[in-house]
Amino acid sequence: MQYAFLPYLIPLLFSLSMNNYNSGIYDKLPARIPVHFGLNGYPDRWAKKSKLSVNLIPGLNFVIAAGMFGSFYYLPMKTAGGQVDFLLESTFYGGIISAATAWLLYNINRAMMDSALGGTESLWKYVKLPLAAVIVCSLLPVAYFLIPRHGELDRVAMCAGINKDYSTYDERTTFSVDDKSAYIWLRWRSLNGDHKVHYEWRAPDGDLYREFDYWTNKNRYRKLRVTYAYIDIAGNPPAGVPGTWSVDVYRDGEFVVEKKFDILELDK
Repeated sequence: MQYAFLPYLIPLLFSLSMNNYNSGIYDKLPARIPVHFGLNGYPDRWAKKSKLSVNLIPGLNFVIAAGMFGSFYYLPMKTAGGQVDFLLESTFYGGIISAATAWLLYNINRAMMDSALGGTESLWKYVKLPLAAVIVCSLLPVAYFLIPRHGELDRVAMCAGINKDYSTYDERTTFSVDDKSAYIWLRWRSLNGDHKVHYEWRAPDGDLYREFDYWTNKNRYRKLRVTYAYIDIAGNPPAGVPGTWSVDVYRDGEFVVEKKFDILELDK
């Protein structure tokens, strides 16, 4: 998905094509051109011919494309944090929707120009296929999120903290007895529906030190979900038990992964 930005270029090509076509027939257009169609597919509102009215749809397409690029690609990628891999995939879906919308507007523009030149075809003949494409492209990502899934572990890391965007802070597997906490951070793909993520923290001798459960919200669907757990070290029992610790992670009672980390004594 490294080329996730490419679909966002398609609307620009449609705008250029519409502008070129409209400019080529401008002198042939009548003094009034249709700018709105009723549900029956035929014009019910007209406007005086001008550069603005003739290029209304190409301009609208450009504005919509720019808005979708900013909303679905630029801003999410700028604030991606630790979720860049997922966003490359989700922004691609946004680009496909943007391209389908541009195709729809391209056909509406053609219907307007043809009608102005005396065409008698209904608007629906022009838009039925691109309109269906827009609907399908809009529903597919939603349907993907709504399907409950078992969830696959995408990445796991030990770190010293979690940032506000739920990305890792200071990844490492070695901690000192003076460190505040040790975190385990997991990123899941399609962990939707009701699921329990269970954590078991074990001391160097294998004894269970602490357990923690996280339940997913069945009403919140995400392509990517971050879960984490931690133990406090400084001033707590783990500071008095240096050595190689471990944390086992289970999903719905099934073992998923074990991560080992070291708690070291301070040098004298």
